[in-house]
Amino acid sequence: KKKQAKIKILNERNAVNRFMLEFAELEKESVFDEDSGECMVSIKYDEQNENEIIIRLLSFGPVVNATYVVEVLSPYDFRRKIKERVDRQLDLMKE
Repeated sequence: KKKQAKIKILNERNAVNRFMLEFAELEKESVFDEDSGECMVSIKYDEQNENEIIIRLLSFGPVVNATYVVEVLSPYDFRRKIKERVDRQLDLMKE
């Protein structure tokens, strides 16, 4: 079963190019706004690969001067799964 996610990418540390290379095998549509340096991307992926997609998205990590490099906008359930994974990692770091 195919699922779709909408993702906003801030072009910090060449993130847009890195994202496109990382997810080259996926069907996607993108719109780049040169003024803001943001790229809106819609990706389609197999539901069975969702955990792998989450791990690959998290590999982009945070940026000091911004709140995100890659931000999942929808669907809510996918966004929630990413938040839960980040929260678990933070809990592990606290221990």
